[in-house]
Amino acid sequence: MSIIKPAHLYNIKIPRPIRKSFCLFNRISDFKYDYQFKQDYAMLDFLHNKFTGKKCFVVGMGPSLDKTNFKNIHSNIFITSNNFYEGKKKFKINPLFNVVADDTVLRKHYCNLIDNNHITFLTEDATRNFLKYETIYRVMRPKKSHMDLILVRPLGNMDTFMTLSKDLRKGAYGGMVIWSSLQVAYHLGFKEVYLLGCDCTFKKGEHFKGAQSFKKSVDDWEPIFKKYEIAKRMFELSGRKIYNATVGGDLEIFERREI
Repeated sequence: MSIIKPAHLYNIKIPRPIRKSFCLFNRISDFKYDYQFKQDYAMLDFLHNKFTGKKCFVVGMGPSLDKTNFKNIHSNIFITSNNFYEGKKKFKINPLFNVVADDTVLRKHYCNLIDNNHITFLTEDATRNFLKYETIYRVMRPKKSHMDLILVRPLGNMDTFMTLSKDLRKGAYGGMVIWSSLQVAYHLGFKEVYLLGCDCTFKKGEHFKGAQSFKKSVDDWEPIFKKYEIAKRMFELSGRKIYNATVGGDLEIFERREI
């Protein structure tokens, strides 16, 4: 976990320069893990722009997934979030990539996460938690598991730096697992990204039926919408596009597309 708790955990507004100082302090503290990050650099280098010009689906955990028709897109490339594996059989898709940002998800679902046939990126608190307890996680690793984790260096919260990372070899900004997933999609080179299950409506952390929820309530979505606007702008400046293919929901930042 971070040495200094992120500002959003407190009911006070801390000026951005101070928050940046906090994040930079945390980055310095992460240098003790530099060897582990360098171990995964080769894989990140291999995957960089591996899917240039192609499209993918970035999948959240929203309840709208229960209304989503995956039949026409099951052969596409999916980047899923956190403990989405709980819905693999239900939705009949096999994600190529998964992104875990929440350390609670990592702790509770670690064995299942690496026992699935996908590459899992760890970002934000999940990265720090894994590094802190790496010896324990290695012991817990299922013997038959052939998939591993890719650790991405945390760069701080997106709402502090108001940007996305275009190169995971340098790290990723955090704040919400979907933003981590979008940075993964950018690093991999996808030109078109379609969002699914990004409802932006939940009040009590509802996820699709059958998935364990860890989210707290969100009373104000406006700050989150502003960050989506940043992602939209950065993708479009590079000639890329994010579409919202979520069934319903309140996310209207991106052009809607039906699947």
